[in-house]
Amino acid sequence: MSAVSVNERRDKQIQDAVDNRNWKQALQLCDKRIKKGEKNDHLLAWKAHILLCCPDEGRKQQGESESRGLCDRTLPVTDPGALSILEKCLRAIDAGDQSIAKLWMTAARARPQDADLQENWMMVNFDAGDWRQAQSAAMALQKNFPKKRHFYFWAIVANHLASISPRASEIDRKLFGPLAFKMIAKAASEVPADPNELLSPPRAIQTIEELLLLVAIYRQQGYVKEALTILDSPSLGILSTVGKSNWSLVREKLDLLEQAAMWQEEWDYCRMLLENARPRDTEDTTELKTGTLISQGDDWRLWTGIITSSQKLATSSSKQATEKIIHAYIHQGRSSRNSNLALLSFLAKRVEEEPTISERLLSACKIYFERNCARFICYDDLRLYMEHLNESDQEQFRLHIASHIKSIAPMADASEVKSTQISQTASCNSYPQVSRISWLTSEINSLKVDYTLRVSKSGSQDLLEAFVCNCIHLYKLSMCLGLDRVYSDNKPGDDACILAAMGLVLLSKFVHGHYLLRSAQLLEFLLERSKHNYQALITLVRIYIMLGAGSLAIKTYNRLAIKNLQHETLSHVLFTRLATIHPYPAPMTNSSSASRKEKDPVNSLGVALESYKSSARQATVSKRLFLEKGRYNMLLGVLEVEDTIRQSLSKVMWVLERRRMVRLARSSDDDEFSDLLVPFPGLLHDRRDYEAFPDYEASGHRRFVDYLQIGPKPKSRWVGAQIFIDKLFSRLRNDLTLVDDRTEKDLYQFDREPPVDEMTNDELAAFALLCRVNVCYSSLHDTENSLRVPISQAVEDLKQCLDELYQRYTEERGNVTDEFIYLEHKIIVPHGVYLHGVFSFLEACKSVVTFLESMVAKSKKFKNSLSKEQTLALQESLGKFYQTIYKDAMNIKNSWYKFWVNDQLLEILIGEEAGKVDCIGKETSGLIDKTWTERFGAELVESWRDALDGVLKAKIGLP
Repeated sequence: MSAVSVNERRDKQIQDAVDNRNWKQALQLCDKRIKKGEKNDHLLAWKAHILLCCPDEGRKQQGESESRGLCDRTLPVTDPGALSILEKCLRAIDAGDQSIAKLWMTAARARPQDADLQENWMMVNFDAGDWRQAQSAAMALQKNFPKKRHFYFWAIVANHLASISPRASEIDRKLFGPLAFKMIAKAASEVPADPNELLSPPRAIQTIEELLLLVAIYRQQGYVKEALTILDSPSLGILSTVGKSNWSLVREKLDLLEQAAMWQEEWDYCRMLLENARPRDTEDTTELKTGTLISQGDDWRLWTGIITSSQKLATSSSKQATEKIIHAYIHQGRSSRNSNLALLSFLAKRVEEEPTISERLLSACKIYFERNCARFICYDDLRLYMEHLNESDQEQFRLHIASHIKSIAPMADASEVKSTQISQTASCNSYPQVSRISWLTSEINSLKVDYTLRVSKSGSQDLLEAFVCNCIHLYKLSMCLGLDRVYSDNKPGDDACILAAMGLVLLSKFVHGHYLLRSAQLLEFLLERSKHNYQALITLVRIYIMLGAGSLAIKTYNRLAIKNLQHETLSHVLFTRLATIHPYPAPMTNSSSASRKEKDPVNSLGVALESYKSSARQATVSKRLFLEKGRYNMLLGVLEVEDTIRQSLSKVMWVLERRRMVRLARSSDDDEFSDLLVPFPGLLHDRRDYEAFPDYEASGHRRFVDYLQIGPKPKSRWVGAQIFIDKLFSRLRNDLTLVDDRTEKDLYQFDREPPVDEMTNDELAAFALLCRVNVCYSSLHDTENSLRVPISQAVEDLKQCLDELYQRYTEERGNVTDEFIYLEHKIIVPHGVYLHGVFSFLEACKSVVTFLESMVAKSKKFKNSLSKEQTLALQESLGKFYQTIYKDAMNIKNSWYKFWVNDQLLEILIGEEAGKVDCIGKETSGLIDKTWTERFGAELVESWRDALDGVLKAKIGLP
């Protein structure tokens, strides 16, 4: 039997013991082989790793010692298997990426001709994002192995990344950037001038990805005109054998021309491509000529390029020529959508300079609507341009649309059917479904235009009510016609229902909360027919948050099925300030995992944060794959996403929200996702997407989503204030007196300058108390801190601030405010604003309690620091504050049993007041029956009970 097979058998014995977690047996097998003289690096590293896996603390320390000894020894470990095991050991003891990179670097330098070792050194740094070390490794690779061309391009990529990294110093930028330019320029110069030449030097550019990398480096280093010269060259140009008429290169060339302000060249280039692609006859086609460069991609980039360049040239000849090209496309057999949009864009830009053009823009808008009103995209196409019209022309446009819609109705009285006649419109079903859908779509586009040009600008309650009635009426008609979209889960009339819900949200400013309830009712009814309507779902989540129905908001949010990086852009719909609105899980109706997910906000946040970890792992795999495959342009895109994940504003916000929830619901902090917190301060990337919400407001007016926000939009300074609060609780609990000086200085700025433009009034009031607690703590611990004052004075200020906060709470609850929705018989139900204020105040009170607990725990150290009278006074104020909050919540909840809150809520939902039903209620009555409304109201009341139960069981740890 060979020695190799013997070693394999012995290794398998150890591996089996490790797989069975039999650490004692695994150690015995290792020691047995070592005692026999078998002291290879692989076995020693394996033993160190097994020691670290043992539950015994003594053996863990031995494993750490042996791991560090192997890493630091004079003769470095060079066995790849042993190095991989040592890397695991260093990660287990939290040695950091730098220690791991140093391990591989030492091994690689000891064996410079070992390609696998050198490549692993580069990849370890590449995965960790240490671009300077990756650059060193890549340069060593291309130097030691000059025949492998991909190593040369890896070195170019590493130099480029080392120069553009946000963490790069000015010296690094000046050193590595020009080096990357020099290397890629050399690769470009080695391309044969004759395209028919079969052989080329190994380091010459050969692929589109390498050419795109050249453009990126040239642009970064400011060599824009030189890049344009290369893109026009016969050897590396767009039409060359390397460029292969790739549309990405066309876009890059247009971007470079605009960056260099070469407007005439851009105009000529766009004109040439557009004219070459246009069919010469007037055949009925929208297809571009095959074989042309423009047929490879979307021609909208060319239209924007030619319009922008003509405006920049600002000559009458260029404008006339541009308009002639646009009309040439429009007047062919069947004009393309992009050419019609190009005309609108061209005229809209000219209106800004020549107001007399407004009449021509109006005419173009009318024609476009007539031709495309049956398309769902029609409103989105027109919106930007119709707002360039003056008020008189906008009114003309609106009236023209109404007239046109009436003329194309599939039945004479379709637009005038009364709600009582809905059941008698069966005659309309004799028309083809396509015609009925086209007419309905035209009506919806007309309503959207009306909303933008008239409704969103008006403050009239009557106008809003009439608009809502029209939308509900159209939605009922769509249900009667039984229309369905092909290839879609949504119904053709859904947008009419969403417009009605939007109008009800705007009406809520006249009667606080009532119309908001009816908007939620309408959207819930819509979602029974169109279960996956995205706009309805995200709008309903925000409405439930505003109504204080947190459990229903979480339930609706889970229907969105947000996954992976969607959390970065869309999870703000639910999670913004959720810790101060619905921090507690609602009671579980059963033990199923689905129910737990729907009820527990901490679990929902955990799912979102896990997606960041999995996305980071996937990004690491993807960027290595793209590097190995030579997909450098895609690699740069993945690195941009990875940087966004690493410095994500949303990610940090959700970590802090989760920690706040745990602090309120439990007695200890939660560190499960603390590794996702980025060092503060830092540049955070905000990628929250608000475009998914329906938005038809006129420019310059309040956006619809702003009506569904509790307080101003949180940004980086809000995050900084929350980190200050989180750090304060950590200091109070763990006595973290040793804090990084720079971090401490940056956090203390919030004591003096809170972000008033990003925090609610209740957050600011609670934050003032938290700052006073911080002063008290600093007065006891930080002898050199600028905030330090005599402890007796600090505690007196704390007591005064606490009393002021209590007074603010009682005064607000004594008046009619936006914190409640008022029903009949003085019944109130909680609004999201009320819950936000209460939980913000409870968190501030918890900090005072935690401060007192820390004093008691260290009574010997601070025996004479705080008088007994001051301690009792603080405890009395805290008890009074908490009991007041508790009694208020209990009184609200008990009043519902006394006055039958469900009946009172039903009257609001059907629009009944003093025995009369309003116009919206009359329209809704033909749509939603009373039984369904009662069921919806019962679910809403149950969600409010869940919210108040959260207030009642809040844990602040009163002594």
